[in-house]
Amino acid sequence: MTLLFRILDNQAFEKYAEQEYSDDPLPDGAFDCWAVAPLILSVQGFDEDANSALRSSNCGDAVAQLWVQWCTMDRVSYIVRRIEQHLRIPKSHWFLAFDGRALNSEAVACNSLAFHGQAPQLVLVPKSAADAFEQAGRPRARDAVATAKALFGLIEPLGSRDTREWAAYLKRRRLDTARFQELLAHLDDAGEGWIPRKMLEQIRESTTTVIEATGLSDEQTRSAEMTILPQKLSVEDDGSGEVQSADITTRIYSLHQPGAVDVGLSFWNKPHYYSVEWSLAISYPVHETAPADEAGAGRMQKLLSCELEDAETSAREAKQFGMRGADVRAVRRVLFGGADRVGLADTVRLMLASVGICVGLDSAGSSDSESEDDGVGGDKFVWFQGQAQYTLFDPRWLGVNIRRVCSAAIPRDADFVDRGAEARYKHGGEGGNQCDSEGM
Repeated sequence: MTLLFRILDNQAFEKYAEQEYSDDPLPDGAFDCWAVAPLILSVQGFDEDANSALRSSNCGDAVAQLWVQWCTMDRVSYIVRRIEQHLRIPKSHWFLAFDGRALNSEAVACNSLAFHGQAPQLVLVPKSAADAFEQAGRPRARDAVATAKALFGLIEPLGSRDTREWAAYLKRRRLDTARFQELLAHLDDAGEGWIPRKMLEQIRESTTTVIEATGLSDEQTRSAEMTILPQKLSVEDDGSGEVQSADITTRIYSLHQPGAVDVGLSFWNKPHYYSVEWSLAISYPVHETAPADEAGAGRMQKLLSCELEDAETSAREAKQFGMRGADVRAVRRVLFGGADRVGLADTVRLMLASVGICVGLDSAGSSDSESEDDGVGGDKFVWFQGQAQYTLFDPRWLGVNIRRVCSAAIPRDADFVDRGAEARYKHGGEGGNQCDSEGM
């Protein structure tokens, strides 16, 4: 029986879809925030049977082609369902293929070569033509290096040509992408107001802002945006978007070699009636080759830490910036290779952005009036409207330290004095808080 005879009328298809997908609605919202851009793919028929079904879905139009919207974090099964809605033919009677291969319905789109281009073209194959499809030609063989380049937009020259290392990279990155896709599905079910979803959107906005400010080309920028894969996102707030505790781990994959850098954040904020206590620690392991374990494993190095213990009559704030210039250069080399692609300061900014902290840095060209944290210029934290926010220290302390380790100090840095907790948590009176702040 041909596909044309499998088409259901609207009422019958709605009944079928309700029974088939009653507990599995198509995702929205959280997936949209991680899409690089609205994307469209085309579907063409394998044979005349498939072409007839496609023409029918176009209201009898002579064009045997279908255009469907998709997202980089979609599972192929979601794309199948959108095509199914257009055709009104249950998926049990057909399958999708690319480059001589049937697509795995559980694969994530950005993990499949079928979706690596700007305008993917898929093939609709009737199940009745499966044997003819198999005999039509074997798929082209690709080694791991070629597959990784095509799939993830790697930047030449590569830091390694070892096919075994790139095969391990492919396997691990696909696993981590699938894990992130599950996290997105969970956040999508929770709705827009949930604080972990707000934090995910803050991470996305922050990393995109940093990456777009680098010297990467448009194509490289798109590839870099897809290297950011949050793996753990446990966040609680006070009901207004102010974060009270957070445990976040994000893996940033390399575009240069089969490696990655993980960034982990631990944060808590405990406000009391007359005082406040809070702690922030950000650490990272560098994976020179494909990580063998889930994100967060490996030898941890400190990026920064800050603790505040504030009682009614005294306050102590201890801060430490853990990275050295050699550490920043090592991270940049693993992630991007050549020094001309991404600056050292932007490398640190990207690490912070991957856990939701977007930092705008002062520069030698800004005016004195801009050097203050006035929301216009100078060192500042950028919180995107409606997203999650941390309570943090003076952003100038962070700016001074980033420029110091990146050999990019500006004259105003020499005049900076960190007043620490006293400036922000003073309870008033001549004998207010005394602050012991450990600086750089």
